[in-house]
Amino acid sequence: LENRKAISSNDDWFCSNNNDNNYKKKTERIIRALVAASFQQQVLSASASAVVVLTANNFVDNVQGKAVFIKFFAPWCGHCKSMKGDWEKVAADWEGSETGLVGEVDCTDEEGGGDLLCEEYGVESFPTVMHGDAFSPEVYEDERDYETMSEFAKKHLTQVPCNIHNMNTFCPKDTKTVLQDLMAKSREELEAMEVEIDTELAEAEVKYDEQVELINEQYEQILSEYNAKLTKIRDERHYKWLQMVLAESDEPLNLGDFKDDNDDDDDDDDENDDYESKDEL
Repeated sequence: LENRKAISSNDDWFCSNNNDNNYKKKTERIIRALVAASFQQQVLSASASAVVVLTANNFVDNVQGKAVFIKFFAPWCGHCKSMKGDWEKVAADWEGSETGLVGEVDCTDEEGGGDLLCEEYGVESFPTVMHGDAFSPEVYEDERDYETMSEFAKKHLTQVPCNIHNMNTFCPKDTKTVLQDLMAKSREELEAMEVEIDTELAEAEVKYDEQVELINEQYEQILSEYNAKLTKIRDERHYKWLQMVLAESDEPLNLGDFKDDNDDDDDDDDENDDYESKDEL
């Protein structure tokens, strides 16, 4: 019996140890499978996206000689995530294009210099989308759904944008003349022109704000007069009471519903009087 107990004890230890080993092996296989699946999904996602990822190292090479449509984003940005699918569809439409490029810059990418690019382009909110010539782009301010962005891209990515570096090839004659005149001026002259233009723009903005404020004041006055007029008409024409009577007239009035309480009491007295008269008879 003692030997049998010892053997049984050894068998239990072996089974327990063997089960632990099997559990560890199964767990390891599951973890390896999950890691492999995750990596494969990342590879598929990266390969499926036609969006050109722009960094400080590849920016110039990718945008040179092309009209660009660039999204500046942050991975945590909710609006950036919302437009991701539509942005990738637009990029797929222009993949391999000789005239247009659809790309993106991760503004949190310190290693690749994406943060420096976003700072250089004055990005202050996410997502910020720019288009045109990569070295002097304009901010895209339209809707961020696929249909709208696709139509916009068809209008703005089909031609190489004119700039200083390609003016002999892609700039119209009048634009080329303007560029040549500006390039012939000194830096001091150019800065003075810039200040003059900025001043004119600021004055135009001040005038615009004054006009908008005046319109708002006029609107408030018009609204106040309108509301007062409505109130006067309703009061003078007894509109409230008219509506009340009309509402009641939808169903015929039952005058019995409005019987005076005193009348009820009198009727009761009459009935009692009748009973008393019968008793007397």
